Amino acid sequence: MFDRFSPTNWQAHLVSTDGEVLLAFPWHDHADRILLGREKGELPIHADDEVWDALEQGWWAWVKADGAHVYLAECNGDEIGRIRHARRLEHRSPGLVAVDNMEFSWNRVPRVAYDRAWQDAIDTCRAGQPSPVGEWISETPDDRRLRLRF
Repeated sequence: MFDRFSPTNWQAHLVSTDGEVLLAFPWHDHADRILLGREKGELPIHADDEVWDALEQGWWAWVKADGAHVYLAECNGDEIGRIRHARRLEHRSPGLVAVDNMEFSWNRVPRVAYDRAWQDAIDTCRAGQPSPVGEWISETPDDRRLRLRF
């Protein structure tokens, strides 16, 4: 899903079909240009057995493929250094865990769906109109749902 951050800047988010954000890319400006290879920037468009991770301006993300699934995680990157040994893991809700009381969003998606979503994003950018476009349902920071328009 693409989010029009400004008149000339699209950001990308990996979302479920019901608009739930599975992994956001808040510091990857001009995602449409990155996907077309016109701007420098790295997005995890190919699910690999090797880990992809990013630490940008207080945001940390992690992506790893394993068999038929791709595992995704993100959290506040400024706080991740305080975890030394994961002594306490707590499942707080679907898609939310805490390690030593630090919250991570996490998701598992089928590898086929993950690869298809990135290819669809690239194809729509080549066609000149990134799609689908999302609109945030709420301004509340912990509400990660979008209304999708195709």
